[in-house]
Amino acid sequence: MKGYFSNISPVGAFGDFIAYLRAPHPYRWRFFALAALATYTVFSLITSEEHAGLPKLPDITYFPSLVPGRTDAQIRRENIAATKKGRAEDAQDEADDAEIRARYKAMGDAIDMNTKKYIDKGEADRAAAKRRLDARNAEILRQHLVR
Repeated sequence: MKGYFSNISPVGAFGDFIAYLRAPHPYRWRFFALAALATYTVFSLITSEEHAGLPKLPDITYFPSLVPGRTDAQIRRENIAATKKGRAEDAQDEADDAEIRARYKAMGDAIDMNTKKYIDKGEADRAAAKRRLDARNAEILRQHLVR
């Protein structure tokens, strides 16, 4: 490896470059300009890259219900209120769905369509979905409930 670098000389390379520029061929300045442009482009792309650095730390928004210093009784009251609110929303959703089903039944009856089999299928599908959800919830409680 020592002999390899002994054949490389920056002074010799510069002399060869000057000799190339002085050589009389018709496209030497065009080639020189093209080489200079290519070199400038590559180096400008390399130097213009920005280093991303460490990622920005996230802005944390704490839930107001998780204020430290709450007693267990306060937590229970908030959980009961949230559960009641969720159940009321679910009941409202079910009432809205029942009203929509009643409208579809009325429309089907108006055009003399047999709606009974579709109603029975829909009720069976909803009951099966409720059974799956109840089984899933029971499994989650079984796994995670502290006894």
